Amino acid sequence: DMEAQFLKLMENDQVKADIKSSIKIVMVDEFQDCNPMQLAIFASLSNLVDQSYWVGDPKQCIYQFRGSSPDIVNQVLKCFDNGEKLQLKTGILKASRRSRPGIVNLTNDLFSSMLAPQLYPLRVRKQDVMGQEGTPVIAKWVDDAFIEDEEIVLSEDETVALLPHRNDKKEGYNSVIQSPLLHFHVSSSKGNNADQFASALPNIIDDLLNSNNKIFDQSIGQLRPMRQGDIAILCLTNSKISQLASKIANAGYSVAAESSLIIETAEFRLLTKSLMYVASSQNTLALAEVMLLVEGGDQSASNLQELIENRLLVKAQSIKDSTFGNEHDFVKLLIELRSYRHLPVSELVKKLILHGEFNACIAAWGNAEVRRKNLLKLIGAAIAYESYCERMNRAASLTGFLKYLEINSKDLKESSQAGEDAITIKTYHGSKGLEWPVVILFDLDKAKGFSVKDVYGIRTQYNTKGFDASNPLKNRFILHSFWPAGSKKGLGQLDAHVISSKLAIEEKERQQKELHRILYVGVTRARDYLVTTSFKKNIKDESFLSVCTRAGNPTYSFSNQMDNRTDDNEIDVFQTGHKFKFKEFSFEELATINIHNASVNNQYIKRVKLPSSTIEPYILNPSSIEGQLIHTDIVFRRSIRLPIVFPNKHQINEKLLGDTLHAVLFLKDLEEEQVDQILKRNLIGFKIQANDVITAINEFRLYISSKYTVIHNYRELPLELKLEKNQMLVGSADLVIENPD
Repeated sequence: DMEAQFLKLMENDQVKADIKSSIKIVMVDEFQDCNPMQLAIFASLSNLVDQSYWVGDPKQCIYQFRGSSPDIVNQVLKCFDNGEKLQLKTGILKASRRSRPGIVNLTNDLFSSMLAPQLYPLRVRKQDVMGQEGTPVIAKWVDDAFIEDEEIVLSEDETVALLPHRNDKKEGYNSVIQSPLLHFHVSSSKGNNADQFASALPNIIDDLLNSNNKIFDQSIGQLRPMRQGDIAILCLTNSKISQLASKIANAGYSVAAESSLIIETAEFRLLTKSLMYVASSQNTLALAEVMLLVEGGDQSASNLQELIENRLLVKAQSIKDSTFGNEHDFVKLLIELRSYRHLPVSELVKKLILHGEFNACIAAWGNAEVRRKNLLKLIGAAIAYESYCERMNRAASLTGFLKYLEINSKDLKESSQAGEDAITIKTYHGSKGLEWPVVILFDLDKAKGFSVKDVYGIRTQYNTKGFDASNPLKNRFILHSFWPAGSKKGLGQLDAHVISSKLAIEEKERQQKELHRILYVGVTRARDYLVTTSFKKNIKDESFLSVCTRAGNPTYSFSNQMDNRTDDNEIDVFQTGHKFKFKEFSFEELATINIHNASVNNQYIKRVKLPSSTIEPYILNPSSIEGQLIHTDIVFRRSIRLPIVFPNKHQINEKLLGDTLHAVLFLKDLEEEQVDQILKRNLIGFKIQANDVITAINEFRLYISSKYTVIHNYRELPLELKLEKNQMLVGSADLVIENPD
């Protein structure tokens, strides 16, 4: 609606005059992702300004569900056939500066025939080839391609092929030993399933980190060892992200994956149940769950059945005494918050989330930084709820906010883990526009079959006159075919008739063509190493790999590629003549390997500090400030250091260790069982005794009590400090002590 209204606004003479007088250049990035409505807007704006630049790559058009299509780009390019007459010209980026030559050459040979039918010939002038100066490979290509002509037409497959700018030899690579193409195959004598393969991923990661594969670090201009943070794993669905993240995190690796919904987290349940109890003291069911979460940790939130089996809910439902739970410290906080119910909802939510007792609780569960980020998103949701109420002329309330969260829960995604040394997991769609030194392509053997239900739904179609780039909203109609069979997956005997219909054939072809482009996006995300994976030898014809590869090679069969290997250490995965280094794992053997005992060569290289912007940021984080802002008067030193054995001397995660010890520090009662649980949950592979930690903390607390009269301890207390240059230092203090002075 906003786009339609904006386009209508563009018909207003006053609006057009304002745009023409105030805007000189219009720049459109990721043009291939625009839909017809957006194209009409871009065209209208371009007619009003001096210059217009549209940048895009039809090979990366992977958002068809938004209305984008390579046909839109192709029809626009047709207009450039009369470019001089229309004052249009086409620029071209012919070199790949991202990937090593082996990856670029594979991409050219794999996708030139696969994507050519989806593209349009490109008319380009010699002067419009970008990067001729300073890029020898482009300068040579220009000399060869434009022998006498000042303008040439590149065929469809020629528009796919790029020139590799990087040079393995100059960067120090041995292209044989450090091949940019790697393939891992996981087999099982008991049959293969997705969960088995997901479980094998940590071993694949471990193999990569232990190999001699080096990363070319542009910041230091030389090769360095591979690190966790260099690796990205791409899969087809968000649900698969959660599965992979769980397997990899359980193996002790840091993971950056934004996939799960916040409503599935323990901190969300603790917040919402706390607010329910603040809103009504009679809601002892909510109070019981609060107490169970505070006492039992995040594992208590796994499912409601566990809560009921704990019997605490049953007890709460039968309690008639209004003082139930009032002696609990956390409940005292909630009772205290009732006196602030007059505050705006967002302020009340903020007051609860930023309180030390609340922070101490979630910190004790581990992964505190991610949990706090999730809670900050919920503060943002409270502010959004108040804005909604204001627009709708409604009164904001706690119960209204809780209902608002329930309705909008799908829009609240869990925060990813911070830190540059975390393994990234994303969907192929989510990876577009990004790059990593090492990219692992997952789900290649996942079946992408076409079902009868795919024919039904709502889609925009063009009539027989087709798409007109000069009037992109012309000749369109909406086709709505509703699914008549309810929850059934098929129509019985009618399935064959529907699947063979013209509409079904067109829709299947449309989906398969987008899969080709999705694979292109995945392959071209890799800088130094492209890693393909498989766990089935006999991959189905409907698999992601087969659907894509057979578009350019109809006889392709992955099982044939496995059988026809002439070298046990190599495989031609895509049957293009480009050999991948091959390694096969047996799932049964992997299950017995303790990967934490492996020697991961993961040392850190000091980076060259690059020049930064002269504009100082407004908000600063204390941990990122160089130098000392606050003078230290008192230092507590133990005579005995805390004995810790790290899982690997090359991979010391000091931040993880610090966060975990903070979580223990926040506990009010240092019970050995609970401390041991926190240590084991967060410090996989470390050797650290709960008794040693408890002894150290008790010594620290004894020291504090000997120096000060403590009225109250504030844990993870949010603090702000105004600095010179009108900047704000914003962070949290681990522990703040209030004394009578």
